[in-house]
Amino acid sequence: MHGNMHTGNALSGIAWRKGSVILQLTVCMAFIFCTVAMQLQLHHLRNVDTGMDYRGRAAVSIWMNVDMNVWAEKIKALPMVTEVIRPAYWPLLGEGAYSSYLIDGYTGMEGRLEQPLTFDEVLAGEEFFRFYDMQLLSGEWVSAKSEYCQVNIMESTARRMGWNPEEAVGKQLFFVNREQEPMTVIGVVKDCAYKSPTAELPNTVFVNTDQMKWMHARCFVLFKYRPGTWDECRRRIEEMQRAELPDRKLFLYSEEDRYNDYLKSEDALSSLLGFSSLVCIFISIFGIYSLVTLACERRRKEIAIRKVNGATVRHILTLFFREYALLLVVSSLVAFPAAWWVMRRWIEHYNRQVEIGFLPFLLIFVGVALCVAACIGHRIWKTANENPAEVIKSE
Repeated sequence: MHGNMHTGNALSGIAWRKGSVILQLTVCMAFIFCTVAMQLQLHHLRNVDTGMDYRGRAAVSIWMNVDMNVWAEKIKALPMVTEVIRPAYWPLLGEGAYSSYLIDGYTGMEGRLEQPLTFDEVLAGEEFFRFYDMQLLSGEWVSAKSEYCQVNIMESTARRMGWNPEEAVGKQLFFVNREQEPMTVIGVVKDCAYKSPTAELPNTVFVNTDQMKWMHARCFVLFKYRPGTWDECRRRIEEMQRAELPDRKLFLYSEEDRYNDYLKSEDALSSLLGFSSLVCIFISIFGIYSLVTLACERRRKEIAIRKVNGATVRHILTLFFREYALLLVVSSLVAFPAAWWVMRRWIEHYNRQVEIGFLPFLLIFVGVALCVAACIGHRIWKTANENPAEVIKSE
């Protein structure tokens, strides 16, 4: 330190140290922004505009040759369960579509598609839509009165056909095998997140489950349970199955657990980024503190002379804070655009994307600025309050 203060390399040494602090702050703010952006995206995927409510919902089935209507009554009797619907459906998140087929034409297009489109087919009905709190955008729900060829489709499916939700009602979808009667759209459902959020939403049609009774032997009992009771509910159902049908296979899903499984890698990456951000913050604080310590030692005489000439402690603090504020601004001008570009590329992999506004940038900048101010404030305050006469004598 003494050598740096009294040799010709002092200025270049300080410039190098300031450059290293800028680099540390840049990396620090970039990691913090990436962590915040990831948390915002995960919150968006879990809580915003899912098109359905999967929380507090579960499904159970026991294969094979088991009357699930009897088990529906058993599950309904559990104190944790608040609602049960008849075993005529498959869980939307746990299983989703029970079959798929190929469509090579639709109303409004000429000829046939060279590459037929694959459509997921989901067993549905009014109680199914209510169970998941799904939203109808136009037309009417598929219900018990609907024919097999009368279907609901998702909004994204309609738009791929070139229709808005209102235009889609009454349009037809043609099978590759034109001997089959075409599907007629009677309603459009708001997009729902029943697939992995990193996968493109599939073309989906919802058909009247009562027209597919031959599938009911393999259907599930869908039910709702009280918040915080899933572990106990699962344990009770497993105990009943082991006691009464130990030789049968039990399928038991919590829809919320299934959706969280989609995001396991994102949760792990978010935790890693959070830890890395903390490490970067500590490294930046230590780097800034060491630079401030060196600057205070080098400029003790300057500070003392300023005080003799009437400068107050406040003026001296402002002088230093202005200098480090400039370093912080330079770092943010590098960190924020780079981090935003990286996270924009990452968010584009999801079928539902959060919009990152100006507020996260402002909050991160203010938060880091407060950390920097707290880091350097004590050291500068101590130096600024030294007796100027004693400092000048020692120098």
